[in-house]
Amino acid sequence: MSARKLPVKTCLRKTYMKNLPMKNLSVKILSIKNLYMKNLSARNLSVKLKLTLWNAVLMLLMVVLVLGFMMSISTSIVEVNGKKQLTKVIDNNAEEIEYDDGILEIDEVNFFKSGVYTILYTLDGDIISEEYSSDFHLGQAFDDMVINTMKYDGTEYYIYDKLLYLDDHPAIWIRGIIVVDEVANVVHSLLGIALISLPFFVLLATLGCYFISKRAFKPIDKIINLAKEINSSEDLSLRIDLGDGKDEVYELARTFDQMFAQLESSFESEKQFSSDASHELRTPTAVILAQCEYARANNATEIDRHEALEVIQRQALKMSKLIADLLNINRLDRGIEKADFKMTNFSEMLLTICEDQSLISPLNIQLSYDISPNIMLNLDQNIMTRLVTNLINNAFRYGKESGTVVVTLLENEKEIILSVKDDGIGISLDQQTKIWQRFYQVNPSRTAEQNSSMGLGLFMTKQIAKIHGANISVESEINVGSCFAVKFLK
Repeated sequence: MSARKLPVKTCLRKTYMKNLPMKNLSVKILSIKNLYMKNLSARNLSVKLKLTLWNAVLMLLMVVLVLGFMMSISTSIVEVNGKKQLTKVIDNNAEEIEYDDGILEIDEVNFFKSGVYTILYTLDGDIISEEYSSDFHLGQAFDDMVINTMKYDGTEYYIYDKLLYLDDHPAIWIRGIIVVDEVANVVHSLLGIALISLPFFVLLATLGCYFISKRAFKPIDKIINLAKEINSSEDLSLRIDLGDGKDEVYELARTFDQMFAQLESSFESEKQFSSDASHELRTPTAVILAQCEYARANNATEIDRHEALEVIQRQALKMSKLIADLLNINRLDRGIEKADFKMTNFSEMLLTICEDQSLISPLNIQLSYDISPNIMLNLDQNIMTRLVTNLINNAFRYGKESGTVVVTLLENEKEIILSVKDDGIGISLDQQTKIWQRFYQVNPSRTAEQNSSMGLGLFMTKQIAKIHGANISVESEINVGSCFAVKFLK
């Protein structure tokens, strides 16, 4: 038995596969797969193009189905419409035939109408009147009110005969003939028009879908481009700012703008914290280093070293307080320190704070208070205590010796008002808008002497008031005093 011959390509392929090491084969297969996947991912289409293609494919499928349906029913349409047209024309012509004094009146008969040929015959089959060739006689026997089909010389016809009664007696035959192909041609013409027009409408709808989707996705492109620009320039102040649209894309853009604003605020807060800390810690650090050098000097006495340690301790305490204040402000700015709101008896809380503060009032300043009882407020007790304490300490710091500080709490129908009034040095009008800034001090020399203020108290107070939805303001006059008022809406 002779061996079956294999094709040359098959022999070469088997020889190649036999001699090819399996490791190299695996590497090549993986390389081909990776190349294919890379090309496949490169061919990924945009959403706009995918929507457009899906719309085009769907409409083309619909057009094919419609045209197929039209072609499938075209035969029945030809038959039904042709027969209906034939009977209608013959019935109309029959109504136009009359006897007038024994004379047959056929002037109103339309012998060719809507593709239907009409021929009049006697009862014996003789032609009374026709407008066209005798070829249309076709030799078909009369069959009253029946539509017959016949072929003549390769052409198919529908024939309809009607026996007409005049004076209640059979008088004449009316025969209608229509060429089936003429009706079919009309249907085919309609199909041709549909075949041309429907693809045109598909193309028009596809282009419309593309431009509409392109316009609809334009905000998405703007979001993408802005994200790329922010990534490259690291400028978080940029915004999408699409406007006042109400759909999901505009809502997404507004959400991104809010996120960018929060990110910018967080980064600015970090930068501000670093800048503030480095700026304010520079001086106490320099003082501490200088005092250390002074204490280590060979000619320094015990008294000198003791004084140096006191200075170092004061500066260290100042640095500690500064760092704590900066951290608190940073938490407030970034929203890390979440307020724990609870309905609290603000009157009792404020009374306790005033009693504690009156024990540490400096310069023989007298702290008095007028607090309406049982005022309830939804607040965070920890940070609200800080707000009140800052206002009272600020009044102590800028009050006059043996002066007075008055704390008042009252309410009306619309709001609860907390006020802290002193009779100290006052604040000039041009400085009243600046006191809420970080590290701003009305009288730095005085606060430096007291070694207690770094210009963060009022800034923190305003932040706490903002958290509680309150408005804080100041009224002041030089050498008369100041009154700080915090108004909480009910």
